[in-house]
Order: sequence, then structure tokens, then C-alpha cells
Amino acid sequence: MSSLVVDTNLSALQALNDLNATDNSMTTAIKRLSSGLKIQTAATGPAQYVISQALESQSNGYNTAIQNAQDGVSMIQTASGALGQISSILQTMDQLALTSANGATQTTTSYTANQAEFKDLLTSIDEIAKTTTFGQQKLLVTGFSGTLQVGAFNKTTQQIKLTITSVTSAKLGLTGTAAVAKSGNITLTTGKVTLTTTVTFTIKVGKTSTTTYTVKVAKGSYTLTTLAAQVNKVAGSKVTASVVALTGATAGKYQLDFTTVATGATAKVVVKAKASGTGTTAATLGLTATKTGTGSGSGSAAITTVTKAQKAITAIQAALKTVDTLASKVGATQNELQAIVANLTVGQQNLQAANSQLVDVNMAQEMTTFSTDQILMQTGVSMLAQAQQAPSLVLKLI
Repeated sequence: MSSLVVDTNLSALQALNDLNATDNSMTTAIKRLSSGLKIQTAATGPAQYVISQALESQSNGYNTAIQNAQDGVSMIQTASGALGQISSILQTMDQLALTSANGATQTTTSYTANQAEFKDLLTSIDEIAKTTTFGQQKLLVTGFSGTLQVGAFNKTTQQIKLTITSVTSAKLGLTGTAAVAKSGNITLTTGKVTLTTTVTFTIKVGKTSTTTYTVKVAKGSYTLTTLAAQVNKVAGSKVTASVVALTGATAGKYQLDFTTVATGATAKVVVKAKASGTGTTAATLGLTATKTGTGSGSGSAAITTVTKAQKAITAIQAALKTVDTLASKVGATQNELQAIVANLTVGQQNLQAANSQLVDVNMAQEMTTFSTDQILMQTGVSMLAQAQQAPSLVLKLI
């Protein structure tokens, strides 16, 4: 009989509370059904929200990393295509050099024709190197070095270093000038070359090449012959020194020459002597002039003679090995990137599935809840109306 009071309608208050709870549940169901999300804000589920944001961030990072790796593959394919063309050109050059080395069947005309084609092929190598770019990035003319980000985090295990070395004709040891510089003091006296200090001969191959050989010769007195012998003793197989008798306008003079194995080019030290006789021994060599400084000689591969063609064969085959090794290296990197893309794709799918379990609403389940709430809302309103009419029963007691 507690409901037969006027000031406080407990039944109506209970119905109202139930109706409010149903309304909140129904509002939540509507939000979830309209958005498709179970976790919409941090207030909906603080812990789930934090986890969801981390998973989403990682998934987005994977997506970007996949794009980065695919861009890297495209860059490598650009470089690989050019390296393949250069390798093909070098194969043709090797055939030309081998033909010119067969001196028994060659004529001046054939040598000239071979050299013309050979020179054009050298130019083609440089043109390919200059025009091989990915966007604005040059890949082969000066070389390329960069880092590919292939993961969602700043970790070295998720970064790949891509390095492509320069493959111009000069870098391959096929063109350029061979130069030699000397340090120390050289004085010439009759029949002798006197080194007052230890002298370092630096033989640098190519105008822009990093191929450098150094030979140190102890101080002492040498003839050109014994000086050449001393150089050969300490230089090993990389540099060969020899005494050459000059001809023509410089007949009667001798010159100390250096030959480097990089291109077969001769780098000449400017130390010339006028002979009183015909030999190069201390007894017959009379040195009357001195000149020290820097000299240079041709470092470009050529096939105009048998000797030059033989040297060119060695240089070309070494260049082929360099290009093919580089192509193999970047090809391996391409395979690595493609494997990373496949792995990241699977990882991204798994992350999205995990995130979906946290934030995506089960539409069938939520629709069932919504339908129940609709019925409860209608019955709640009806019961609230009935509860509000209950105090009127007191009038019958008056």
C-alpha cells in the first residue's frame, strides 16, 4: 500500500529510472549501428581505446613501409635495367678488343673501324650513366647511397641501406688520364739520380678515379735502370717501372715510365736525361738536364694495336666483373624488398583483424540489443504512464 501516497510516487520513479537506462542503452546501440564502431572515444573503453590507437598506428606504418619498399623496388629496377645495358655494351667491347688482338688478320682500316665503334660504345656507357635517374635522383653517374624505411618503427632492423656505385667509363677504369705526382727532392747528377729523401711516387688513374697506387723509394743514388728496379721491387704487381729511350725530337733522352694495371695506361714521371752514349748504365748515361714535376699519359682503353687491345681486354673484363657484381648486389636487395613487402602485407592484415576485434561492432548482436531496447522503451513509457496514474486511487478513499 506504499504506492497510495501522493507526494512520493516510488513506482513512477522506478519506471523512470528503468526508462532512462533503456534510453541510454538504445542511444549507445544507435551510435554503434550508425558508425559501425564499438569503441568510438576514450570514454567508451579507455584501455581498448589505447590498444586500438597503437594497433592503428602500427597498421598505418606498415602501409607506408609497404609503399616505401615498393618505391625501392622501382628504383632498383631502374638501376638494374641500366646496368644490364652497360653489361651488354661491355660484352660488345670485349668482342671488339678480342678481334683487334688478333693482329695477324687485322689491317689499318679494320683497326680504325674497330676503334671508332669502340669509342662510341665508351660514350654510350657514360650517356646511360648520366641519364639513369629515379625522379631527380641520379643513380649511376656519381653513385647513390640512401636508407629505405621498411618498417613502422625507428629501428635499424627495419631500415635497409641501398648503395649503388658509379659505373661511368672513368670509374670502370676505361677512360680518363693517368697522372703521377712526386713528393720529396730529386736531384740529377752525371750518371745518377739522387734521392735526398725517401720519395713517394703516387700514381693516380683517371681524372675522377679513386684508383691510386703509392710507391715509396728510399733515399740514395740510382741510375734510371736501378731506380726502375727498386720501384718494381717495392711496388709488387700493381705498378711496373721501366726505362724508355725517347725518339724523334727527344732522341738521346731517356724517361722513367710507370705502368698501372688498372687501365694499362702509362703514367710518366718527368725525369729526362741526355745520354753521352747509347746505354742506360752509370758508365754511359750522362745526365745534363733536370726537370721535376707532374706528368701524365693516356689512360683511355684503346684497340688500335695488338698491345693496346690486349690491355683493353683485361680492363674490359675487369669492368664487366664490376658491373655484374653490382647488378647482382642490387638484385639481391630487390628480392629482399619484395620479401619484406609480402611479410608486411600479412602483418598489416593481422593488425587490422586484431583492431577490428577491439573496435568494430557486431552488427547482428547490436541490432538484437537495439530491438530489445525499442520494446523496453515502449513498455517503459507505458508503465511510467500507469505508475503516474496510481496516486489518483487515493481519491476513491475520500
